[in-house]
Amino acid sequence: MTLATESNTARSSSTIHGRKIDNQRHSNDHTCFALAELDDALQDSPMSHNDDDNKNKDVLPMTSSSNPPSPCFSAQARHNSNSTSSQSSDVTNEEGNNKVEEESSKDFLFRDSQDDDVTDDDGIYGSSELHSTLLQKRRHSSSTRTTTAWEVRQVDLHRNIMTALQRSCKEVLDGLTVNKLQFDKVGLHGREEETKQLLGIWDSVYQKHVWSKPRGQKQNEEREEWTTDLQRQEQHMNTPALIPTLDSDDSNTKRTTLVNNKVLTVVEGLSGVGKSRLVSSVLKKQVQRKRAYFVVGKFDMKQFDEPFKGIIMAMEDLCDQLLCDLPVDPSGSFYMTPESMDSVDIKELLHQTLKLELPFLVTIFPKLQSVTSYDCSVDGTDVLDKGNHNITCDHSQTVVVDETAAEGIGSINIKANADRLKHCFRKFIQIICSVSPLVIHLDDTHWADQESMDLLYQILTDTSNRDALMVVCSYRSNERRGEHHPMTTLIDRISTFTTKEKPIWSVPVHTITVHNLSVEALNSFLQDLLSGGSNETMELAQVLYDKTQGNIFFANQVLISLHKQGLLEYNIGIGKWIWDAQKILEQAPPGDNVVDLVKEKLLRDTEAMQLLAIAAYLGSHFSRANLIMVVEGIRAKSTDSTRKINKNDRLLYSLLPLDFDVNALIHHCHQEEYIQPLATNDGFHFLHDRIQEAALSVLPDLVFFSLKYEVGRVLLAKLPEDQLESMVFIVLGLLSDRQSQLSEDREDKMALLNLYKLAGHRASSFSAFTAASKHFQSAIELLPDDCWKSHYELTLDLYSSAAEAEYTVANFKSMTELCYKILNEPSVSPTNKLRVTHILIDTAVIKHKPRESMQVVSSLLKNCGVNIPNGGVSIAFTAVFGLARTKFSKKMQNPDTIAKLPITNITGDAQIMKTLDHLATAAYVGNNPEFFTVVVLKSIQYTFNHGITIYSPAAFALIGLLLSCFIDDFAAGWKFASNGLAMLKRVKCKDVESRTIFVSYTYCAHWIMPMKDCMKHLLQGYKIGLSTGDLMSATFCAHFWCEYALYTGMPLADLDSNMTSYAEQMKDFGQAMVLLGHKMVHQVVQILRGKAGHNDGTGIILSGDVMDQEETLNELSVANDEFMMLAMQRYRLILACYIGDYENGATLAMQCMDKCCKALPGQPATVMARFCSSICYYAMARKTRKRRYLQEAKRQHKFLRSWSDRPKDKINPNFVHREVLLSAELDAFRGKIESAFQKYEVAIRMAGRCGIVQDQALTNERYAALCLEQGNHEEYYFRMNAAICLYSEWGASAKVQKLRSVLKP
Repeated sequence: MTLATESNTARSSSTIHGRKIDNQRHSNDHTCFALAELDDALQDSPMSHNDDDNKNKDVLPMTSSSNPPSPCFSAQARHNSNSTSSQSSDVTNEEGNNKVEEESSKDFLFRDSQDDDVTDDDGIYGSSELHSTLLQKRRHSSSTRTTTAWEVRQVDLHRNIMTALQRSCKEVLDGLTVNKLQFDKVGLHGREEETKQLLGIWDSVYQKHVWSKPRGQKQNEEREEWTTDLQRQEQHMNTPALIPTLDSDDSNTKRTTLVNNKVLTVVEGLSGVGKSRLVSSVLKKQVQRKRAYFVVGKFDMKQFDEPFKGIIMAMEDLCDQLLCDLPVDPSGSFYMTPESMDSVDIKELLHQTLKLELPFLVTIFPKLQSVTSYDCSVDGTDVLDKGNHNITCDHSQTVVVDETAAEGIGSINIKANADRLKHCFRKFIQIICSVSPLVIHLDDTHWADQESMDLLYQILTDTSNRDALMVVCSYRSNERRGEHHPMTTLIDRISTFTTKEKPIWSVPVHTITVHNLSVEALNSFLQDLLSGGSNETMELAQVLYDKTQGNIFFANQVLISLHKQGLLEYNIGIGKWIWDAQKILEQAPPGDNVVDLVKEKLLRDTEAMQLLAIAAYLGSHFSRANLIMVVEGIRAKSTDSTRKINKNDRLLYSLLPLDFDVNALIHHCHQEEYIQPLATNDGFHFLHDRIQEAALSVLPDLVFFSLKYEVGRVLLAKLPEDQLESMVFIVLGLLSDRQSQLSEDREDKMALLNLYKLAGHRASSFSAFTAASKHFQSAIELLPDDCWKSHYELTLDLYSSAAEAEYTVANFKSMTELCYKILNEPSVSPTNKLRVTHILIDTAVIKHKPRESMQVVSSLLKNCGVNIPNGGVSIAFTAVFGLARTKFSKKMQNPDTIAKLPITNITGDAQIMKTLDHLATAAYVGNNPEFFTVVVLKSIQYTFNHGITIYSPAAFALIGLLLSCFIDDFAAGWKFASNGLAMLKRVKCKDVESRTIFVSYTYCAHWIMPMKDCMKHLLQGYKIGLSTGDLMSATFCAHFWCEYALYTGMPLADLDSNMTSYAEQMKDFGQAMVLLGHKMVHQVVQILRGKAGHNDGTGIILSGDVMDQEETLNELSVANDEFMMLAMQRYRLILACYIGDYENGATLAMQCMDKCCKALPGQPATVMARFCSSICYYAMARKTRKRRYLQEAKRQHKFLRSWSDRPKDKINPNFVHREVLLSAELDAFRGKIESAFQKYEVAIRMAGRCGIVQDQALTNERYAALCLEQGNHEEYYFRMNAAICLYSEWGASAKVQKLRSVLKP
């Protein structure tokens, strides 16, 4: 048998205190290590070399054998001496010699072990009797002879063997788990009620998920079995089906979620009571058993300034799970049965669904790039544009706009990133929840930032996502102070969230309070931990409760301390844990303050204290590489003789010499249960926040601040640029306390300034504008006095960025001061001053005073070479003359000419075009058509003179608006709009695409193409606007999509649901102006459906569940918003026409029609109002025979005839049948009955071909009125019944009821 085999055999079972201990839990790593050392010792022994000197040495005989003992034989003899108690009496001479050699070997083996403190008290290496005998022989032998050199070498050899074997056996004992406190294998005790609450909430969420999804037969049976009270209640609430959104193009993919299935669960309690353990050990297992997603994010006390820290950590955890997830059923089922073989990969689903959002999301949590295989090196716009647009262009001339030009001009909309972040996160969560329930556990939310809680509110109140989502927030109840704490604000907002007539959309908030354990629960915990009986552990439980008050984490730390002190130990002999409760009561440390307990433990372990103190500054989660880098950096500075060291640093280096092996010490800290490794990378996290706090508080104050400063300096100097950006908030937090010291040196001062700038821009990218403003202001304070001369670009960027941040948080006073600091600085060029004029213009629009900023901006543009007249006759003449020249300019309308225009990458050109774009918006909102026209014309002129910028497509669309709506040149207007749409592909920038689509298909296209064709493009603009953050354009696209749907005959029930959904989005996005117009249209729809009355006796009113006309008019009157007041009159007129109140409709038309056409030209609603006013006038003219009605009817009819009487390729397809209906009305008034009947028939057929069911119904209604006038009752009944059927098909219940009430027998 070889030595290795014998050693492994001996390792398999060790004799300790006469008891056989099973070591099967321990690996063979320590044995292999010991045997390797033993082999090294044997190779270095004299017997392993052919040394002739060893053979020829004269030695005194020590034994009866003349041959020296073999080391291998000695080891085997030692093994045999441990396993054999006696020898046979009748042995041979050879066996006797071997026995003598064995004893001699044992004698040498123990000769020097006593000097080296190598003892055998536990009897591991043999029996005590044999040991004594060998020692006696050693003493006798040493007194009668001298020792040779060979013997000395043999002693060294055996000493090495002995040391290796001793270390191996000690490691075997250390590797045993039976004598360790295994807290991780102990279940929860005393948490039955909390567990029941938590699992009950999850079960409710999951059961709703199962019940609401379409499944196979097996899943349907499971769904039918679920008959809880909640289900029965919801079945009787008469709730509508899921609101179809604009994304629901395929009816087969629509799902039938009837309830909002999102819930917020709050787990509160004192520190250390086991909140996180409760959620992770109870909820996580149940969630994963259902194959749902359970993700964890944690907020850090050292990183509370970093926005979205916990949420981003949770999303990265989700990405890690998605990377190893299996394909899922496209219907959302996780029941992978043979029936659901048509599966798709969720990674592919994310890639296909998040095409427009991926570039933005990947910058927030980069792990999503691996999940979706998104290639950042490929221009996302080019990938996303494939096949999405019908406008063709020459890609050979495509040029990408230089990124540096885009950086200089800021974002298209300062608030776009904030809106884009909300949308992208909501859509990402919506996709995940549509596949499987999602549980997000956010730990330590008492350290959460306000931005994170705002984003969480947006996710929970997303009415477009009613799939299973459970958010669990755990926090320390004693640290959530004040009513303005982010967590308190979130709970209050969620608790009060609801929607009108939709209480089931509200998000329930459940609170679970976790208290300290009782004595009985603590006793149960000790029974499980120590494998003892109830009576055995009760006394210890009482002592532990007296010291910790039942706090489980405090109790664990006290038990660890007792184990280290030997007051709680495992007796291998009896196989039990033993303790003395009285000694523990007297000697154990108090457990009421676990920080002090851990501090005392760290003070006894100085090297671990040094390492953990540094790690604590890196946050609750840190990487091994960064920890090693910081330790080596501080160590290098302490040994740098050229560096000047102050008193505080000298004290730091004396107390923290850092002379240790970092990797070995990390392993030690892990063994001592200070830290735990992360599952996904080579990083670690503190076992508990209290340990991190203790590591920070164990140092004296002077050393604390010095070390904090040194860690920050090392990170600032050593971190790569990409890692510094991700850790910028940590580094700033470390350096901020000693900013004055760092600022003494000019170079260090600039480094800190750039760090603040980096933090500000990173916070802005996360839409944390409050934090961004603070960082920018701190950077400005560090600027030198001559900053405009010495650091011009840096100073300009800081002041501009700070002004933009102040604008987003509505701090207009500070914003104005920063803006005028730039505007009044002589060294700043006019082009660079334009950046802040954008927010000045936007602020004036918000305050409903857009004219205030026009004069300031116009003067700046004049200095840039763009001359805009101040007002009066000059601006009117410029507008008229310029528009006429543009209309007749073939060069400007020629697509080939525009395709040859160069693309400019000059930042100044982009700034000028952006300023003109903002001015055009302000002029339009401010109802200043002359100024609006001149600004748009200047934009087109600048594009032809200097080249195409990212704002040029929108300018071409606005020229199309002017030509279509003001000059009625629909063909020329559509040419310009088409050129603008084609230009989008050349500039490869989606920031203005939504706006260009909105203007083109709202003001230009509906004159040329059917409204139904325009709707799909508005849908595209809506999606793009959401993805880029241009929420104003996106919501405008959604609003006009709904208007087109109303005018083209979409069933009112479906339209009502869509409008409700998008009204919620507009409200969430803060688009008040769009929302107000949307509410007016929505109220028209609800009145037609019979959900509200249309006449209070004084005329047509728009009042009901959606809006109140009187309140709205009062608000508009206070704001002096004539624009929206005219819009309301316009919608009242359309309602009067279709509801049949022609008298009030004619009155409204006389009051507002001309004003609407002047203030709101070209909008679809204005065009429809002309048609409806003509119907009302003709109806009243036939009824009253008054001339004024006929004159007004013919005047409005003339406009529709001009739109219809055109060449076939230029005819307006949306109003042909309506013009025929008006012609029939005119013939009816004139007494041309046969001609009128024929035209009614033609109008009915044409409206039917277009699918505009309400116009079919209206024509039949007017046809019936003429039949009644002529006494043709049979045709009257037929036409009235046809009208009733068609109105009923449309969903206009109020109209149907009215017609039935007036139907004459």
